[in-house]
Amino acid sequence: MTDVPLDTGLRIGGLVSMTVEGTDLQKGRAAYRKKGGNLGEVPLGSHAAKALDRYLRARSRHRLANRPDLWLGLEGPVTTSGVRQVLARHAEAIGAEDLHLHPHMFRHTFVDWWLRNHRAGDQPDRDHGLDQCQAAGPVRPSHPAGSGSPVLPAAKPRGRRADRS
Repeated sequence: MTDVPLDTGLRIGGLVSMTVEGTDLQKGRAAYRKKGGNLGEVPLGSHAAKALDRYLRARSRHRLANRPDLWLGLEGPVTTSGVRQVLARHAEAIGAEDLHLHPHMFRHTFVDWWLRNHRAGDQPDRDHGLDQCQAAGPVRPSHPAGSGSPVLPAAKPRGRRADRS
């Protein structure tokens, strides 16, 4: 589930709105519902396509496999709250609870990766669902340019409210 937003820049709402029928691994594209409710389509990179292929094979054995929703939990379709719970469990499993991992970090990571791997002046386009990201100007990376796969930037641990000045 984390591979898709890392590889596409989708918002959490777009991620949970994906359907089995709208996901075309052959064409490398997936339909989703945009923030305003309109339908959109996003290109899938090879990493996300491979992850989705593995997921779809496992999903076919799920007791609710006949549902149109792509992402299934134990009781039904995964919601935005469910995505946050999955991320919290992953963070706990690797001992990174203090990072306060949240879904929008994946979107920022995608934009940062995109900028590091495209020509200067290029902007992520509507295909990536990022057309509303920077109405006021160009997107800027959150840390120095580099190369390689998308990697979540290190988050600063949050202190307690009393610890803040």
